[in-house]
Amino acid sequence: MVTLLKTQRCRHMLRSPDLLRMTVFTAFLLLPVAALAQTPLGCFARTYDAPHVAAHPGQTVSAVKVKLKPRSMDDGYNFSVELRFGFREDKRNFYAVGICKDMGGSLTCSLDQDAGQLTVKPADGGVQVSPLQDVRADAESGDEAEYKTLKTSNPEDRVFMLRAVEASDCKEFDTED
Repeated sequence: MVTLLKTQRCRHMLRSPDLLRMTVFTAFLLLPVAALAQTPLGCFARTYDAPHVAAHPGQTVSAVKVKLKPRSMDDGYNFSVELRFGFREDKRNFYAVGICKDMGGSLTCSLDQDAGQLTVKPADGGVQVSPLQDVRADAESGDEAEYKTLKTSNPEDRVFMLRAVEASDCKEFDTED
């Protein structure tokens, strides 16, 4: 009998417009927190070993490193992304930077200077990085004329599975924003 009364009282409370508004408002406030909890933040990397490179002769990328961090701008882009690439035929480092929107468990990132778009989503202790458009990575030498392009038409450069690494492995990202 007591359980029945409690159940009826709860049903009555759930019908209350004030309680409904308060519940929706609370859920709205917690959405960014829930999204942040799912979003992969930190540093992720992979250097492709000789057997992988031999098995994927069309892959141009030899190493990828990504750093994701929150940003405080109120423009809908809640995260920043920094990328470093190594290429098989060029020993220099290449980079791209951009801002990302949380799309419900994955991030869609737009790279600065129209350098392309990519998605980043959680995957088995790391992230999966997938270009949506060709991605231009500039040489770290500072000469904008020197760049490499990840072509989405190349299936070997379409998906990069990266593992989480220690912050100390990402020192090259620690520059002034």
